[in-house]
Amino acid sequence: MTKNKLEVLPDSFIYFNQLEFLYIDKNKFIYFPSQIFHLSTLRYLDISRNEIGAIPAGINNLTNLKYLDVWDNRFTIVSD
Repeated sequence: MTKNKLEVLPDSFIYFNQLEFLYIDKNKFIYFPSQIFHLSTLRYLDISRNEIGAIPAGINNLTNLKYLDVWDNRFTIVSD
């Protein structure tokens, strides 16, 4: 899903509950997609090169996450 000019993920994305690798880099996300926080088996997430301003606390739900690439976004804060 790299380089597709995506701004949001569909709500049905939460049903990909066996997903381990997700590449959504080089898109147009302004907000960190909350649907990702339901992907408990996710191990690798590349969300680099978007327009995201903060990483919500929901990132803590991804207990299997081993790699997170958030390079080249527009971070101003990390949410509690």
